[in-house]
Amino acid sequence: MRAELERAVGLHRAGRRADAEKAYRALLARAPRHPPVLYLLGLCRLEQGDLGEGSRLLRQLLKLAPEHADGHHALGRALLASGQVSQAEKMLKRALKLNPGLTDSQVALGNLEAQRGRPERAEAHYRGALARQPGHAGLWNNLANVLRAQGRDNEALEAWQSALQADPDNAEALCNQAIRIAQMGRVADGIEQMRKAVALKPGQAELHYNLGIWLFFNKRFVEAAEALAEALRIDPEFKKAAVELAHTYQYLCDWDRLDELMPVVEAEVARAREGGECHVSPYFALCFEFDEAARLAVAAAEARAVEARVRRVRETVRFRHRPGPREKLNIGYFCADFRRHPTTYLTRRLYGLHDRDRFTVTGLSISPDDGSPGRRDIIEGCDRFEDLLELDTAAAAQRIAELDVDILVDLQGYMGLSRNGVLALRPAPVQVSYLTFLGSLGAPWADYMIVDPVMVPPASEPHYSEALAFLPHCYQVNDDDPPVAADRPMRAEQGLPEDGFVFCSFSAGYKIDRAVFDCWMRILDRTPGAVLWLPRAEERVQENLRAAAEERGISADRLVFAVWAPDKADHMARLPLADLFLDTLHYGAHSSAVDSLWMGTPVLTRKGYAFSSRGAETLLQTLGVPELVAEDLAGYEALAVELAGDRERHAAIRAKIEAQRDRAPLFDTARFARNLERAFAEMWAIYQSGEKPRRIEVTEG
Repeated sequence: MRAELERAVGLHRAGRRADAEKAYRALLARAPRHPPVLYLLGLCRLEQGDLGEGSRLLRQLLKLAPEHADGHHALGRALLASGQVSQAEKMLKRALKLNPGLTDSQVALGNLEAQRGRPERAEAHYRGALARQPGHAGLWNNLANVLRAQGRDNEALEAWQSALQADPDNAEALCNQAIRIAQMGRVADGIEQMRKAVALKPGQAELHYNLGIWLFFNKRFVEAAEALAEALRIDPEFKKAAVELAHTYQYLCDWDRLDELMPVVEAEVARAREGGECHVSPYFALCFEFDEAARLAVAAAEARAVEARVRRVRETVRFRHRPGPREKLNIGYFCADFRRHPTTYLTRRLYGLHDRDRFTVTGLSISPDDGSPGRRDIIEGCDRFEDLLELDTAAAAQRIAELDVDILVDLQGYMGLSRNGVLALRPAPVQVSYLTFLGSLGAPWADYMIVDPVMVPPASEPHYSEALAFLPHCYQVNDDDPPVAADRPMRAEQGLPEDGFVFCSFSAGYKIDRAVFDCWMRILDRTPGAVLWLPRAEERVQENLRAAAEERGISADRLVFAVWAPDKADHMARLPLADLFLDTLHYGAHSSAVDSLWMGTPVLTRKGYAFSSRGAETLLQTLGVPELVAEDLAGYEALAVELAGDRERHAAIRAKIEAQRDRAPLFDTARFARNLERAFAEMWAIYQSGEKPRRIEVTEG
């Protein structure tokens, strides 16, 4: 019988399960109570998909041999496959008790705990298995995933490194490690590693998707579109890929392809309205004509996803906040854009202008150090500056709490390399959303949002989950001493006509939709000799916009794309070459509009319908030139044509802007700082009183 059993096992190992089964059954007919045969036949049936008979044979085995560890493990796996989780868990634990070296049971239990959302228990099982199989790449990858679920991203990174040491071609570990590398600011390195993962497993849609996401973040939109389209080709039901591909087409001004995918985007937004999961990012939702209720619903869906990700982390990281009096309030500014970025250009003077008798200012950076002058200005303007970039979620929150930050100002929201998980852990007693994300976060961790009466009129207030803190003038802080190059270029150097009227819009391609472009082309058609000056862009964007102009009967050479400017100061110096800045509709100009106004170039906008579309309006109202705010798109078009045709009126508006620059509140950064401090003081007083956050209206003293 021994020889026959060995022959049957040989067939089994060779993958000839049907032949092995016949051999096992013949042996079982001769010895129906033989444990090894019962076990092997049970395994064979399970491997052939027969959970019923396989489980029955294993139960028969365990009645005869209750100490059979492998039998308990096999039955446990069968019970898991049939959905009998609690019984499966008992079997797997029994197997492990009988044989502590049974790593397969450790792994199965670890996977079960991970699926249940109990990563700390899964971690214990995976570590137990790794103690016996330290070279198992899959186990290291599993461990990394549950460490990440606990907010321990850096430990996860080390585990992925161990997985890759064991198996350099482990595509999942390569991709996961690449994502963490990219999140830490090494985006180009992350992308190259993702390409390796894709090359190893080109049929995995998720790998192409992740590659596309980071190519998009790196502003390589054509490549991003290719990667996302491939993910969607592999899996046509991959909603996330479809949504992100739509977003990429928006950046490329490829409106026809965008239109093809809009039903998916709209369906996702509808799910958010119903309180469900949504694959449209809150940032993407700002770029379309969705109403404020829809935008809040999308943001709230994202907030729920963030809360779910940190649920387990919160159980191990809890902070106690003391509401007592302070000699000075510690204001912490949390930002991923302390670098060459509009947020830095706008805020760089604010930090140093805070009243040091009443406030301590702490910079909390989650952005790479690019050595830029703006970042240096911010560091010098803060009392303390902490680099949290490489800290994981739990550690970053812990550090903010250790610094005794009283009011944590989130300058990121859902933009860029945001770290909302840190904020969701509540490391500060008062948390404020400000500046970069142009709408409500819909999140329980954001107590207040800094706004102004133009950006949030009374009818819009119900569409914010935060308590609103209204500043008396423009909510946006603006630099009263921006860098401007001494050498002012001539029009010819920028490819602009010497005599024609120059319209400009230094807004990124995603802000340019078909409706506003149609309007711009009508304006050019009605203004002979005029050109439209647009920002430097990928060649595909330029091709698409030139083709769109030709389709509308406008010569493509009337679109002039800006030449490369070495830095912010050079860009500022060329802005006076434009005669009129044309705002976009759904996601309007903010920092680019204020740059133009500082340099004396008028900005034309229309009244907006949401926070993201009202930025230029509040700038112009605060500057004292409300005549540049049209009531609607028809009025916007008419006013643009009128100003281009009436040089005297245009010159008068330009002179007014230059005069107002030095006396209106818009560019009075110190005045802005005092008003913002009044808001902070009121927030703290409300917190000390034990009240919930409530509406604040700041008045100047």
